[in-house]
Amino acid sequence: MFATARIMLSATLPRGFRAFWIASSMLILVAACNDGSPPTIVGVVCTEPDIVSSIAYRGALNDGRCRPISGARIVLAFDVAGDDIIPGFETKSDLDGNYRIEMRNLPRAKQAWNTYTLSISKESYEPLTIEVSPAPLSRFRQNTIVLKKIEANNQ
Repeated sequence: MFATARIMLSATLPRGFRAFWIASSMLILVAACNDGSPPTIVGVVCTEPDIVSSIAYRGALNDGRCRPISGARIVLAFDVAGDDIIPGFETKSDLDGNYRIEMRNLPRAKQAWNTYTLSISKESYEPLTIEVSPAPLSRFRQNTIVLKKIEANNQ
């Protein structure tokens, strides 16, 4: 609805004001998303039976099949492989699989587009790395990580 209203309203504005109005709207939207709290990455690490591979979902997964994984290691890294770990930006999932990483004082990114890699691992599970950004509306700032259990005969 917002996009439709914006298009209809911007079509009625004189040409010179359209760009100004759209830019102002974007600035207000970004400002509204920034509540002053430090950017964080929050999520839950869990496993499901019969999944093909580890996967990340944006937001919370509430299908009732996901069993929490406690003690999973979650690290923020500079490189895509997740090997160049950023000191101080590491945690483990709690008993319910929840984790939180505050990105306050995060060093400048080495990857393009100000992105970092979130690496999730736990013994006996297939590890997963995903690209994250400290931007307010970026994907995977709130996520559900579903790790695939590695069967003993596959190791």
